[in-house]
Amino acid sequence: DILKKALTLTATANSKTYDGTTNATGSVSLNGVVAGETVGTTGSVFTFADKNAGTGKAVNVTGTTLPGADSGNYTLTLPASALADILQKALTATVSANGKIYDGTTTATGSVALNGVVSGDTVSTGGITFTFGGIEINGDAQVLNTGGKPIHGVFASGDIVGLFFHNYPSCPGQTRNVVFSRLAGRHAAAQGL
Repeated sequence: DILKKALTLTATANSKTYDGTTNATGSVSLNGVVAGETVGTTGSVFTFADKNAGTGKAVNVTGTTLPGADSGNYTLTLPASALADILQKALTATVSANGKIYDGTTTATGSVALNGVVSGDTVSTGGITFTFGGIEINGDAQVLNTGGKPIHGVFASGDIVGLFFHNYPSCPGQTRNVVFSRLAGRHAAAQGL
């Protein structure tokens, strides 16, 4: 008897940005084919174990078959899984503030609409306080929540940010806008946003 030679498959899965699915992509390569023989792979399906963002996530590889003139001489062992990342998806927000009749306070109301949320996902904004004194920020132009802590990935610039919170000296609107826009951009880039 001439027994079929066992081949192994090396699978490499590609990382992706979160899209709400377990769909994955990747490539496979065969190990152990005798030199000069024609054997390939087809039908490989890559699937993340779950849809959630994270690093070093298992990607299952199924459906791989061996086409080619010499494929009948081989058997194939599929790997248990490969590893790849699902990166967090960046969202943008549209902020709308409501006007009011003067009441002697800086209290304001408004709404925040998130853009880019994957269909079927539930994502909300919380901890944003509207005031007529400007959005509360820290020295890195990060927007602060009601507890005074930075909201990850949220930066603000413009001519009224922080006006009453840090007692910044009054200056022309464009100067203030340039300064805080530069701070916001620099720190957002440092966080990889």
